[in-house]
Amino acid sequence: MQRIFFFLAFLCVAAIVSAAEPNDLFGRLNVRLLDAGGIELKTIEVAKAATPGLVRQRFLFKDKEIVLESSVDPASKTVVYRVESPHFESGEIGIGFRFPRENRLPPMSVNGNRITFECKRGTTLIGWADAATTVKLTAPKPRQPLYVSLAEYGANDRWKDVTETVREQIVGDVLDFRSGNALFGDPIGGVVKSLSLTFSIGDGDENLATFSENQAVRIQFDPKDQFFRLNVEKKSVFEFVVAAGLKALPEKLPTFEEARKNAATIDVPLQFNRW
Repeated sequence: MQRIFFFLAFLCVAAIVSAAEPNDLFGRLNVRLLDAGGIELKTIEVAKAATPGLVRQRFLFKDKEIVLESSVDPASKTVVYRVESPHFESGEIGIGFRFPRENRLPPMSVNGNRITFECKRGTTLIGWADAATTVKLTAPKPRQPLYVSLAEYGANDRWKDVTETVREQIVGDVLDFRSGNALFGDPIGGVVKSLSLTFSIGDGDENLATFSENQAVRIQFDPKDQFFRLNVEKKSVFEFVVAAGLKALPEKLPTFEEARKNAATIDVPLQFNRW
């Protein structure tokens, strides 16, 4: 009966779906590991463990493996993360939080060992058990709008104004498409053409970029400005709890081991992309 109760309570807040991206939490928050420059580390493996709701991600940094573990805790309706590495203690790597569905940076408040993000899709809460742990949280810069003032496609003395077509390719302040005749037509046959772009990001100066025919075009604001970054001082092991849709985190936060044991009481596999 106890297992059935936990499972039904969990279903009240969880839509159980397959986890193609296990640290894309509830479809609201990306949790990543970042290097000192703010760039996310490349994942070399994602593995679901035998315990329900437990996922391990393996990263490689300076030829050493780093594991980021996460486990659903059905008792507190949270997810608990654990990372261990000497590079974490030295500040060479940190934890990144990104809100992919937000058009603006969510307002953030810190109260002791609790962080609250007020998002348009609801509150996201982050906390850690040891209030004495020194944590430094850095906010990213606000997203900067991308503006294309002029785009021309062609070669020699035959150029076609494709400004409006290029502007239509901007999605979320990012240009990501492939230049070519399929998109712009062919203003001059028999020669290799180029795309010339004049653009600016936010209040910055105008920039000129040139791309060859059939070349991938990608322009965006600095990727390190996508993440809220959390650094922990003088600790090689750090555990933190994340919740979405709760008014507050529980007063006593579960440890990673407690979350793993609680998840093991559920008879069916748990996934946690979206709650």
